[in-house]
Amino acid sequence: MKTQARTRPTRAARGSARSWSANREAIKRADTPFGKLSANDNNVLLLDGKPVSPRIQANNSLSFAAQVALKNHRAVLIQNNGGTACPALYHWIILSEGSYVVSPEFGSCSDLPKVSTVSGRLIVTMPDFVGDAASEAERKRVAKRTKKYVYDGRVVTENGKPVRGG
Repeated sequence: MKTQARTRPTRAARGSARSWSANREAIKRADTPFGKLSANDNNVLLLDGKPVSPRIQANNSLSFAAQVALKNHRAVLIQNNGGTACPALYHWIILSEGSYVVSPEFGSCSDLPKVSTVSGRLIVTMPDFVGDAASEAERKRVAKRTKKYVYDGRVVTENGKPVRGG
């Protein structure tokens, strides 16, 4: 069964029409039933004030793109915000009582993720991305292609092939 993931607005965004997906640049912390996620001044991901392992450190900044409630778990999509050559890459962190799992880094460099779930698997789809060095026509042509990333809590696949984290 496929479901569209619900995103929760930040406290600052509550009461407005913006969701996490529409307001990522303002999301600097995520409260979950299993702990608080934030980033320190060096753009390192923290869980309850301590760096996660493996370490996630952003290029320019970290934000929280989505939060998905799963049975006895909470998944948060971490967005590593870059520059114009590669605006965004992603990690999932799945939190449960007393533990967490961090996915390898993935993404096409697009900052337009769409999150859904199928049978407990986390799915992120986004346009392909070529960067500002390409012509406008090439960027538009490439953006019509879609990348699909699936995370089962162990392996991230891109269009069915395992992703090796950087």
